[in-house]
Amino acid sequence: MKRNPPRLGVLLAFEGIDQSGKKTLSALLMERFRELGIQGERISFPDYTTPIGRELKFYLAGERDYPPQTRHLLFAANRWERKRDIESWLQRGKVVLANRYLASGVAYGMAHGLEKDWLWNLEEGLPKPDQTFLIDIPPQVSFARKMKERDLYEEQTDLLKRAREAYLDLASEGNWEVLDGTREVESVFGDLYSRVREVLSSRGYEITPSPRIHP
Repeated sequence: MKRNPPRLGVLLAFEGIDQSGKKTLSALLMERFRELGIQGERISFPDYTTPIGRELKFYLAGERDYPPQTRHLLFAANRWERKRDIESWLQRGKVVLANRYLASGVAYGMAHGLEKDWLWNLEEGLPKPDQTFLIDIPPQVSFARKMKERDLYEEQTDLLKRAREAYLDLASEGNWEVLDGTREVESVFGDLYSRVREVLSSRGYEITPSPRIHP
């Protein structure tokens, strides 16, 4: 069996339903890394820049119709399209921040009634996160933060409820950090940064203890 190549870097995954704050928090974290001289890369899924990602964009805009199994094969394949890039970054010692990653396919697949083991098998062989952070918010907060121009998944309240429940179940099974995303971003980022410091320190990185969010 072919194994993933050894890596020097760290992979951190940010999960949560739409508008939970994943991209904002990872952007703040990346800014902090730049101040500290830590090399990092940031990636988001679905990645609409790839061939499969562009097809997913059509689907989420309501221009395609796929059964649940097909669309989750596509979501997983989209992550496989970027496997080499992620591995290359990790082999070069970078800290990789992934907004939605392996668990997103599983959580949303479970929300659509698919089997958890089947969904995890689609992700087998991709680089695994060193730490997963679940930014938890209820669907009503998601809708309050973005009322218009929501995609096919974002506009379904029941789907978001089921996805949130699936995320919380997955978090309880794994070594995830669950953060209350309903708070002010400064508060959430403070907790996130503290935990990231611990993870990176255990891998030999030196980072300062006090997070600052620049205006």
